[in-house]
Amino acid sequence: MHSSHDLRLPEDRVSELLERLNRLFVHLPGYLYQFRLRPDGSSHFPFATPGIERVYGCTAEQVQADATRVFNVLHPDDLQRVTASIEASARALTVWHERYRVNHPTRGTIWVEGRSTPELESDGSVLWHGYLQDVNEEQVQRERLQLVSKVFGSSQEGIIITDSQNLNVDVNDAFVRITGYPREEIIGRSPAMLSSGRQPPEFYEAMWAQILEHGRWQGEIWNRRRSGEVYAELLSIDAVRGEDGKVSNYIAVFTDISQLKAHQSELDRIAHYDVLTGLPNRRLLDDRLSMALAHAQRREKLLAVCFLDLDNFKGVNDSYGYEVGDKVLVHTAQGIRSVLRAHDTVARIGGDEFVILLTELKSRSRIIEVMQQEFRAL
Repeated sequence: MHSSHDLRLPEDRVSELLERLNRLFVHLPGYLYQFRLRPDGSSHFPFATPGIERVYGCTAEQVQADATRVFNVLHPDDLQRVTASIEASARALTVWHERYRVNHPTRGTIWVEGRSTPELESDGSVLWHGYLQDVNEEQVQRERLQLVSKVFGSSQEGIIITDSQNLNVDVNDAFVRITGYPREEIIGRSPAMLSSGRQPPEFYEAMWAQILEHGRWQGEIWNRRRSGEVYAELLSIDAVRGEDGKVSNYIAVFTDISQLKAHQSELDRIAHYDVLTGLPNRRLLDDRLSMALAHAQRREKLLAVCFLDLDNFKGVNDSYGYEVGDKVLVHTAQGIRSVLRAHDTVARIGGDEFVILLTELKSRSRIIEVMQQEFRAL
């Protein structure tokens, strides 16, 4: 019989509680422990749950008298910081809290985090009661996020992150620099506010159909800066899906290609137009002649190709110099262009030679009429 003041539990009840605790200890993601630092500087773990093996690669029994095995596996770059924090906690009797690396004998380098509360014992030892857990996955994710954040901030390409409803949730510094919109003015709004109006609705419908079907779209698009200036960009949009497969965000990355476009336009101009007069050159004339022939055949109309050169032009160059000769050519080109109809073409094919392409002619007699009208005006 137990007295009314006897608080001891029956043995079967104690066994049940111990079994329950042991099962709890085994399934903890980390381990519970007591760690004692003796006055002579030595240390040990009077108590530790089985999870210590997953964290440090040793059993509770192996460090019950001496904690050396644990300190031997601390990462060399973190060892001094951890030991210094233990000593600081012992001196001030403040909570110990650290995150550091362990060179686990079978798992490799892992990140762990511990927190414990110290108490001073009568012999001068300090005893900590705490919990330590494996935070490797969390640390990897944290470092990945830090890297992504660094890339996001330092990228020279503009980046927009929108939510599933395609409203802006974040933009990077390059976005602000390229578009001229400050961050606070763009957050919560749709990227459609950047639209230049150059693309028809069908363009955007096709773009979103591609994103919804394949999760990605890439192409060139014209957008408008805050200043109103229209610019060209190379844009890629990716749909980000959560574990449930539903779109959680869209990420748009773009590069301002206005200068490239301008350069391409200049190259195209040089390739197809005469540098001096600005008239189409032989290459562009060939293209227009091919199109005009096809058009004339379809509509059963005539076209005419007229060759024109300037008499005694060589004498102008010889007598007055090439600078004056160039001015004569430019003046002539302007004169011819001013009297042509909108659908006619005049090209300079070299020196003082010009070719005039007349289209939309109904008869041979009409060719003569048009030429007489135009050159009378010239």
